[in-house]
Amino acid sequence: MAQKISLPITGVLLLVVAVGVVGGSLLLGSPKAGEAPSLFGIPLVPPIFAQSGGATFPDPQAGISSYIQRDPDLIDFDTIISLFDETVDSGDNYIIGAFNMPRRENTDPIHTRVYVDKDGFIIAYLTKDKLAADIFRWQLADPPADPLDTALSDTLTTVTDAIGAPPPTDASWYHWSYPSATHFSAAAKKGVGNMYMRIPDGAVFSENPSYSWRSDRGPFGFSCCGTSGALNLYDPDEMQTILQPHRNIDIFNVQELPTITPGSRYRFELESGSGGSEKNFLGVAIVYRMP
Repeated sequence: MAQKISLPITGVLLLVVAVGVVGGSLLLGSPKAGEAPSLFGIPLVPPIFAQSGGATFPDPQAGISSYIQRDPDLIDFDTIISLFDETVDSGDNYIIGAFNMPRRENTDPIHTRVYVDKDGFIIAYLTKDKLAADIFRWQLADPPADPLDTALSDTLTTVTDAIGAPPPTDASWYHWSYPSATHFSAAAKKGVGNMYMRIPDGAVFSENPSYSWRSDRGPFGFSCCGTSGALNLYDPDEMQTILQPHRNIDIFNVQELPTITPGSRYRFELESGSGGSEKNFLGVAIVYRMP
């Protein structure tokens, strides 16, 4: 089960240490003064129906997922199907549909899918061709304060709201393309300042760590002038890599990070735009295995 913690706007420390207890979340470390822990080490655990030998998921394209189980009596396929932008598949006891979830106001949609079965499982997921950081969405008017408030949680909420089920605040996570991965970590920051990251020594990345970046020009409510913010990465020796330079346009993209060494401490620096804009949003996501 994922534990949810609100992130401050000031600098935050991203620190993860692996756990051996399946099903618990972990947040450990000794941050420096003024830094708060905020990177989640979330165990990746398959739904119980997929834990037996030979069990498979009906969509071979499934990647990173967030899931819940609700009262089977609340599952109404007709109601749920009416929500879909597209019906992907169906079987005797399940349906799979797709949504085009906006990640930036009503633009830059991400294709999410949701599996629902008669046992009450509701599984929102991205297809395996997407990076883990594709989960992030940045609504300018109300950017999420929680790094796990994502396109997948939006998908789960759409379904639970429609059937009158409790919201997905207890969601678990699993990556269908990397069954050997043991943990998923995600963190987000808005505004300007520093965010720090250290992955456990010995971690093996299941996919290249990735990040989502949004930065808009000008003061709040205006994007006619000025430059967007910039994003820099500093390695343990404080060598700088410019991930996103200042630009004369609003920016939204998802990319892989440069080579990251587990056990080392890295610093992300979020800079304001030339017009004084601090409308920056950064999300980092990592899928990894601890031996």
